[in-house]
Amino acid sequence: MDQKTPPPADAEHAPDEQARPEPEQAPQPPPPYEPSPTVQAPYAQQYSSAANRPTNALAIISLVASLTGLTIFPIVGSVAGVITGHLARRQIGETQEQGGGLALAGLITGYVTIGLALVAVLVAVLFFGFLVATVGVVGTATGY
Repeated sequence: MDQKTPPPADAEHAPDEQARPEPEQAPQPPPPYEPSPTVQAPYAQQYSSAANRPTNALAIISLVASLTGLTIFPIVGSVAGVITGHLARRQIGETQEQGGGLALAGLITGYVTIGLALVAVLVAVLFFGFLVATVGVVGTATGY
């Protein structure tokens, strides 16, 4: 052979190597999961827009009034908390402001406080009614 001409491509393999089939390669594992940036973009926009929405003022007033009704002004504060809580939930539904949880907490606290006040009044009436009935019977039996 001439030194200037390269050997043919088949010359690298021996004749008996060509007859043998190539061994099968094991399947490659899939590449690691990488979420596409287009999937994450709407979520980022949703969170950033939620942070920019203002909190409804009536929702804050509802919670504060209901807590005041629980501590300082039992009936007045609770009724004010319930009324402003209902108004706040209606406004939040219309304007998509934040504060739905505050309004709901004000409503729950207000209704629970009103319920406890009604139970306390009922217990007081029953107690004093029983006391008057007992003293009245004892007072007439002894003649005093």
